[in-house]
Amino acid sequence: MNTQTIESVLVDALVQLQADPCAMPWSERLEVAQLLADSLTADNADEAELALVHLLACDPKWEVRCEIADLLLAVPDSDFSELAAQLSRDSNSYVQQAAQRALNRRRQIAKRNGRTRQTVDEITRQLESIEERHGKRTAQTTMRVCDRFVQVVVGGMVHDLRSILTHLGSNCDTLMEQVGRRKRESRKVQADLEVFERTLRDMELFTQPIPEDRHRERLADVVTAAIEMASNNVRRSGFSLDSVSLQVDVPESLTAEITRHRIVVSLANVIENAYEAFKVSDRKLRAGEIMVRGRQVDDQAEIHVSDSGMGMTAEEFVGRSMFVPGRRNKSKKNSTGYGLANAARAVAAHGGSLTLDSQEDEGTTVTMTLPMNRYNGETP
Repeated sequence: MNTQTIESVLVDALVQLQADPCAMPWSERLEVAQLLADSLTADNADEAELALVHLLACDPKWEVRCEIADLLLAVPDSDFSELAAQLSRDSNSYVQQAAQRALNRRRQIAKRNGRTRQTVDEITRQLESIEERHGKRTAQTTMRVCDRFVQVVVGGMVHDLRSILTHLGSNCDTLMEQVGRRKRESRKVQADLEVFERTLRDMELFTQPIPEDRHRERLADVVTAAIEMASNNVRRSGFSLDSVSLQVDVPESLTAEITRHRIVVSLANVIENAYEAFKVSDRKLRAGEIMVRGRQVDDQAEIHVSDSGMGMTAEEFVGRSMFVPGRRNKSKKNSTGYGLANAARAVAAHGGSLTLDSQEDEGTTVTMTLPMNRYNGETP
């Protein structure tokens, strides 16, 4: 069943169940709940999906309610508390246990995110202290040493995880040949393995040295290549780009000495994120605008990518930790958490910087700053 069909099935089911909660056999209601488990994401759940979740959480059959309890982690914060409280008091023990697992997992995630933020804040304070006491150059050297240490650690992790993935993938292939009636579960495992593989590739990229070969490039050409790469990636995910207007204003005279491919990939990631800011469902983008501007400021080139999308809440927008590797975007099922980290690292290796400014419901602007002439510092 393709995604477009899934969306139409969910909408039809909502219409039927709103008219009569028992309008379809319970086995079909269970299938609807299972479809919700496959399509729901916490940051981009649409109104139809959430309405179905609330309806099915009150279903007469405990099997349906249990399926809803199992998907609670994918429910937005605004709906989670009410549903979790309701299902944790359910008359069926299996439903209660599923809801309690979701509650416990939610608490663990919140605690882990809190610890990560505290750690990043402490590192930021220490770097600022080093810069105040010993100067900017010493702070930059300290940061490069930390980066190298992270690269060594992550590199070892990637090697070990790839060995696990090799055996896991082989066993999954064998399992899929024997699953029979369990095809839905096997497809989900296969999808998870694909995300695992993409994550390992991005982790591996994070550990690799940035090539030092630099050539003077017209940034208008670089932007064009990045837009094409990002657009193709978004289309491959099943989205139509017709609803989003993209405008480009980069002077043909604007140039910089760069490693072209790494900057193209970095900029493509930023532009792809801008498209994602308009996501309203697994295959639909709402109307909006993306603007890519270039300009020269003294001896530096700046590229600004602005979108009028959903923006970030104060809790989501946490400064330096936005570029910490492994910070996955919950609204993107295929997010590895290394996209912005790799982009920021590649730009820093050129002697530049990547900064982000965002306001909830107003949009986001990412600024890539690159020296126009070759950077002679040490490559991270």
